Amino acid sequence: MDLQDIAEDIKDIAEGTTREDVTANDGSVTYPPRSPHNATSRDIAITRETNSGPLTLRGTLEMPAPAPADALPNDTTSQADDVRPVPLLVMVHGIMTNRRMERFDTLSDALLAGGIATLRFDMNGRGQSDGTFERMTIPREMRDLEQIFAFARELPGVDSARVALLGHSQGGLTSLLYAAEHPLDVAALVLTSPAVSIPRACSEREFGYPVGKKYLRTAAKLRPFAKAGAYEGPVCIFHGGDDPLVSDKDVERLFNAYSNADLHMLAGTGHGLGERYGEVVDAIVRFLQTQFALPSHARPVSCDPDAPGFEEAPAAE
Repeated sequence: MDLQDIAEDIKDIAEGTTREDVTANDGSVTYPPRSPHNATSRDIAITRETNSGPLTLRGTLEMPAPAPADALPNDTTSQADDVRPVPLLVMVHGIMTNRRMERFDTLSDALLAGGIATLRFDMNGRGQSDGTFERMTIPREMRDLEQIFAFARELPGVDSARVALLGHSQGGLTSLLYAAEHPLDVAALVLTSPAVSIPRACSEREFGYPVGKKYLRTAAKLRPFAKAGAYEGPVCIFHGGDDPLVSDKDVERLFNAYSNADLHMLAGTGHGLGERYGEVVDAIVRFLQTQFALPSHARPVSCDPDAPGFEEAPAAE
């Protein structure tokens, strides 16, 4: 970290403000197009204001068929009277990944087949969104989520009372903290390998990722176990028994903080849940269909755990 960053951190502490890097994305990150079966997919962008200027988040919205003509942003036609608004899942990726991680594509396909829309963004400093990784923090991700949820709840064709939230790894930590602070926004919460170990690792200076000083300082102050229980809605947690980053003890402690939670302990798999991800997809779809009172559907072929794309995630996630 250079002297300018140090000076800005000192100023933040003195003034109680948060300066955010709003460096525009240079367009170097590209993703292959998505064509989910019997569904619509569109890349979108939203902007939130910071005290350093506008910051643009780029994402993907996918709607199950039959989708109304105005179910995507920037359409102005009226929604058909005979089309019922659909539930939606907001998906939050991990620290070193982005919205197009292959497991998210697989999960989105299964949810779309089950009648559930999905919305996912690159969080600030990752993928195609503005910002820099070095100035990314979890509180800033929570502000990203505030804007994303405000956008999601206003989408035509989406039932604003049935917007759920899923977070993986650091995205799980961000998501559980967001749900605790905004419990009425989140209809249901899904956590896969939630990285509740991050605050302790940062306080002990054992966090092995190239983050900035502000990330370490703010993450060390987070209290996920104390705050989680403020969310009283339905929670579904998945944890790999061989996860090298999050301990069984920490996940069980998180589970016990909730009043309405299910915990799936998956032996023989790690942080990415790769070896048993087909089971995870099935369980997430069933959980959300139950919460949203949707009819069950047969398991999509794409959820076969032996199919390509179910390899273990790298530890950096």
